[in-house]
Amino acid sequence: MNFEWVLWVLYKQLIRSGTSIGANVAESQSAQSKADFLSKLQIALKEAKETKYWLRILITTVIVEEHKLLPLVTENE
Repeated sequence: MNFEWVLWVLYKQLIRSGTSIGANVAESQSAQSKADFLSKLQIALKEAKETKYWLRILITTVIVEEHKLLPLVTENE
């Protein structure tokens, strides 16, 4: 398996989930109901947890040095 391809897939997942957090929070600001508002925020929370997962994968596989990603993990919490 090509290392660059694996890295590209991991970064793509990280960017997708990371940017989805803000998008869902922004959508929640235009919610049509309290239930819709809460749903969007719950999705944002799930995306934050997924983002943390991808950061941990990058750290544990030593693809990126831990000290470079730990601030992002901390911010995500």
